[in-house]
Amino acid sequence: MAAAILGTGVLALPLNFSKLGLVMGSAALVACYPLNFFTGYLLNRLHLTFPSVVTMGDLGKRVMGPWGAILGYGGLYVLLFFILGNYMAV
Repeated sequence: MAAAILGTGVLALPLNFSKLGLVMGSAALVACYPLNFFTGYLLNRLHLTFPSVVTMGDLGKRVMGPWGAILGYGGLYVLLFFILGNYMAV
């Protein structure tokens, strides 16, 4: 997942910067950094807490029960759908 997100994200940066401009594009990039860092930090902490978990659905089930599993697996497939759309845009 990381390779798919980072690969298309890097390829999409020039187009997004051309639409937003250098100042607003840089501001958006800097503003999103704390959110991305915090998300990665939380995922790392959860992985350290539950080392046997291998998928987002498993993690959701361990943390929030059956509804968490639905959210984890559903969110993963929604993410993959949008990644495919991003590939089409790039």
